[in-house]
Amino acid sequence: MFIEGTLTRPAEAKDVDFSQTDAWDMANSMLCSSIINIIEPKLCLNVVYSETTYVMWNNLKKRYLVANTENTSTEGWYSGL
Repeated sequence: MFIEGTLTRPAEAKDVDFSQTDAWDMANSMLCSSIINIIEPKLCLNVVYSETTYVMWNNLKKRYLVANTENTSTEGWYSGL
């Protein structure tokens, strides 16, 4: 859901110690860290400053599809991660 962009960041809640926004930010950060830890180190510089998992994933997807134009089954590869 984060990678597809279907689970968007909720609005800030005031006067709440731990809101849905905080939970979303924490989950998004964990997913970004996981992606950074599994990709090639030379690719990290291209995505490390992405604010969301969705932006990071789309950046990697665009780069991978350009680099591997002869591979037509990349969607299967992405869904396997």
